[in-house]
Amino acid sequence: MEKIRNLSIRRSFALYLSVAMILSFFCAVLVQGAAEQFQIHLYRKHLKEETYYEALEEVIYEENLVYWGNSHGIELSDVENFLSETCDFLITWSGLLIPMIGCGGAILLFYRKKIQPPLDTMSQALEAIAREEWDHSIDYQNRDELGQLCEKFEQMRLQLKDNNRKLWGMIAEEKALRSAIAHDIRSPLAVLRGYQEMLLEFVPQERLDKDKVMEILRTGLDQIDRMNRFVDTMKELSRLEERTVVCEKISVRELAQTMEETGNLLAAEAGKQCFAAYKGKSEIQADRELILEVYENLLTNAVRYAKKEVAVTLEAGEEFLVLTVKDDGEGFREDAETVTKAYYHSNPLDDLKHFGLGLYLSRMYCEKHGGRLLISNCPGGCVQAEFREGIEEQNR
Repeated sequence: MEKIRNLSIRRSFALYLSVAMILSFFCAVLVQGAAEQFQIHLYRKHLKEETYYEALEEVIYEENLVYWGNSHGIELSDVENFLSETCDFLITWSGLLIPMIGCGGAILLFYRKKIQPPLDTMSQALEAIAREEWDHSIDYQNRDELGQLCEKFEQMRLQLKDNNRKLWGMIAEEKALRSAIAHDIRSPLAVLRGYQEMLLEFVPQERLDKDKVMEILRTGLDQIDRMNRFVDTMKELSRLEERTVVCEKISVRELAQTMEETGNLLAAEAGKQCFAAYKGKSEIQADRELILEVYENLLTNAVRYAKKEVAVTLEAGEEFLVLTVKDDGEGFREDAETVTKAYYHSNPLDDLKHFGLGLYLSRMYCEKHGGRLLISNCPGGCVQAEFREGIEEQNR
């Protein structure tokens, strides 16, 4: 039954018609036989026993008794005439009408069993999608052509659901971005305005000494530098969507050495230590520059919050290259989704030092490379960046 249910539409249609034709043939034979017997019965009622057998000797076959009766002037009543003519009609046309009715019934049954259910299912799903009810699944079990079409519709629904989720996520990030832009521009401008008002008020009265004026000017330059860094950061964000993954064969050992050198330099500047190690395959297909960008973001973040040291591990597996950066700090106070948002700060004082984009950019780059970014405390902060080997992202 399962095999028959999953037949293709063409074979199912042929099966329905074949069964209908066979059944119609037997029905037509039965109807014709019954009509002939009933018609013979109508004429036999008007014949005596000896006359009936004499007539059989002449016509040989009982089926010809009707013609013998008509030729010998047997008179039937009006009702019997009507019934006899009806029998003639059935005998003559049942071989054509019954197969036609059977084929029509087969086509109707085929439509109701094979065509209508998937069409109704897809129609209901499309109406639900139009109402933005993304959880209305397309459940149709047959594996025929329409079943495969329903499966494609279900994949489309899931993709639309995911795209809708991403779209609302982008809208939420856009709102957060606008809010962050207003905040990060307002802060240095407020500082500059305050110092300018101080200069305008106290310099004419000569109430500020030279050292204080120089301090104010240096602070103003720092705020201008901060705005310039903010502009550069915004440019980097705008280029994020245009960034493509270009894989090449790279040595894991050389990549680990580069990471170790960079780690030692950044850690030494902060008065801390950095240790690096690698394991797994010796070569991989990956985007070296993208991996190093993610590494520098994670390393900068780890050095900032580490107490004494940062540990870096590079592991090349069969499918993924896993970069792990650990620090011995207090760890993350929020969950992974929160700390990887754009402009996230765990400390308000961080607003004066950086823009909270390191983990966000790292997460986006990992996803572009077919991987993900994992956040945990083990103890201290631990970030794992996964990169799928050999992935190429096409320009859009």
